[in-house]
Amino acid sequence: MRLATIRFEGEEHLAICQKSGHFLIKDLNKAFQSQWPDSMDVMIKSGQLFQLNEWYGQRGRHKSD
Repeated sequence: MRLATIRFEGEEHLAICQKSGHFLIKDLNKAFQSQWPDSMDVMIKSGQLFQLNEWYGQRGRHKSD
């Protein structure tokens, strides 16, 4: 899983990047009714990066392909 901070619509957002494109965390939160932090800084400081990686490997990756 690759994460990047991207500028979209004038704001910075955290996104998961794949060969097929990128997926904004805010959009994944809506689609999966989750509450992942939408900034890299908060994601790292909150300690949720490991959980996001596990979730993505088990559930999110298959749904986003």
